[in-house]
Amino acid sequence: MKKTLAMLLCAMMVLGLVAAPVYASDASSSSAETSAASEASSAEEVDKSDWVTATWSYASFLAADAPNQDGITMLQENIDKYMGPGYITIESYPNGTLLGMLDIAEGVENGVAELGFAQMSVSIGKYPVEQVAEIAGPYYASTKAGSATIKEYLDTVQPEEFSKAIPLFTLGQVPLAICSTKPINSIEDLKGMQIRATGYAAEAVSRWGAVPVSMAIGEVYEALRNGLVDGCVSSVGAFGNSMFQEVADYCTMMPFIGYSCLVLLNRDTYEGLPESQREAFDKACADTWEGFYCKYLEELDNDELSQKYIHDIGQIEGIKWLDDEALKPFADALEGLTDEYKKTLNDLGFDGDYLVDYYLELLDKYNEMYPPVPENYSKWY
Repeated sequence: MKKTLAMLLCAMMVLGLVAAPVYASDASSSSAETSAASEASSAEEVDKSDWVTATWSYASFLAADAPNQDGITMLQENIDKYMGPGYITIESYPNGTLLGMLDIAEGVENGVAELGFAQMSVSIGKYPVEQVAEIAGPYYASTKAGSATIKEYLDTVQPEEFSKAIPLFTLGQVPLAICSTKPINSIEDLKGMQIRATGYAAEAVSRWGAVPVSMAIGEVYEALRNGLVDGCVSSVGAFGNSMFQEVADYCTMMPFIGYSCLVLLNRDTYEGLPESQREAFDKACADTWEGFYCKYLEELDNDELSQKYIHDIGQIEGIKWLDDEALKPFADALEGLTDEYKKTLNDLGFDGDYLVDYYLELLDKYNEMYPPVPENYSKWY
C-alpha cells in the first residue's frame, strides 16, 4: 500500500538549477573520523591572515529551550573546533524576536539575519522545488525518512530558488498528526470539523471534508479551548511545546501530510569567507549534521521531542495510529495530485516527470531504511 500512497503529489510552479556547496552526500553518509588533537593541529597550520571575524545572527520562531536549538549550539562548537574560537560567533534570536516565522527565509536572503530556521510551508510558491516536501499525498514513514529524502533531493537538484540562501540542514517534520477535541477514527469523523492547517496541509484537510482554518500556531491553544477550532495539523512535538494536551484529548497520526524546515545561511555571507575558512565551515556543518541532526531525527522518532506531550496525552486517550483499512480513504481522497503536479511543471517547460519521480524514488528508499516506530510512542501510555 505504501508504494501506492507514495505516488500522490500536488501541483506546483517554476523550477530551476544552480550550484550550491554540498558538505555531505546524503543523510546516511559519515564524516571522516579525526581526533580532536589532530583537527586542532591542522587548524593551526592554516594561514588565517585573511579570515573573517564576525557575529552571525540566527533567527528562529522556536522557543529558546526547543530541542532543535541545540543544533546551533553544536554548530558553534564545531566552528570553534575547525576555525578556532573568536572567528565566527552565532547569536541566537529565538521566539521570533528578530524575524517572525513568515519572514525568516526572506530575512536570511536579504541579510537581516545570516542564519535562520525557516518553516517552508509559509512561503508557498517561492520555493517550489523544495516544497515538493510540503505536498499532501506521499506516504512518509518517519521523520528521518522525510528529512533524508529532502536532503538528497536538494543536494542533487540544486534549485535556483536558493540562489540567495544556502540550505545547511534539512528537517522533515513527518509524519504529522491531527490534535483534536474530538476522536478521529475514520475519514467520516473529520466531516465538517474546523481544523487549523497551513500550506498544502489545508488542501488535504479540505479534501477530507473538514474546513481548513488559517491561524498562527500561537493562537491555537485558546482557539481549541474556546471551541473556535476542533483541531490542528502539526507535529507531535509542536503539540507538546504548546501544551495542547491541556485542551485537546485526541491525537491521530496522519502519514500523508508533511512539512519541512531548513536551516538557511545567507549566500553572500558564505561566499564572503576566504576559501580556507569556507572549508573549515563546511567541515563544521558536516560534523553538525552527523552529530546532531541525524541523531536528533532518530530521537524525534523515538520521543525525544515528543516525550512530555505523549506522556501527558497518553493519560487521556493517547496517540492513535490508524490501520491500513482506515487510512485508505484518506489516501484515495488525494489521488491525482501527482499527475497534476507533473503536468503543471511540464507545461512550464520543465521535466516535471523526472523531478516528481526522482523525489518519490528517494522517498521510497528512505521509507524502507527508516520505517515508522509507533511502539516508541505507545510506550508512553
